[in-house]
Amino acid sequence: MAEVDVDKESGKIRVKRVVCAQDMGQVVNPQGAVTQMEGCITMGLGYALSEEIRFRNGQILDTNFDSYEIPRFSWVPKIETVLVENSELPQRGR
Repeated sequence: MAEVDVDKESGKIRVKRVVCAQDMGQVVNPQGAVTQMEGCITMGLGYALSEEIRFRNGQILDTNFDSYEIPRFSWVPKIETVLVENSELPQRGR
């Protein structure tokens, strides 16, 4: 769930807060799970709000990070995570 502000004149979106609850079975490393959730949320916000690859005549125009905008810590919103306990599912991963 996300709390956002939208500037009605410019259409600019600012995400103020994101809350994510996830059931991933038995969590062996809770801090690692939270870090993974936060990273995925941050990447998703970048994909949705700022990252765009521009092309002209089949050529990529954005070849470095001075024109390809990725999420910056200064605009990442407050992220709240909830790990839903579920001992019914065994731990996964390697």
